[in-house]
Amino acid sequence: MLVKIPDSVTSSSTFVLGATYLQLIQAFHLPRAYAIDPAHYIAGFAALLEFGDETPKVAHDAVPSTQTAVEV
Repeated sequence: MLVKIPDSVTSSSTFVLGATYLQLIQAFHLPRAYAIDPAHYIAGFAALLEFGDETPKVAHDAVPSTQTAVEV
């Protein structure tokens, strides 16, 4: 869902929006259950992009980039 917000509401990137969301969770001392790990969605997105036999490799390679984005 965060992917569609920047395009329609703001000029910020999805990564900045996600990092801000995580900072708000920490600032308000909300449980980590409110934090959504983007790695859970990578396999589904990779399948939709039709990489064929390379889909598992693409999904596996994408996980570190989402973890870096969340840590920002």
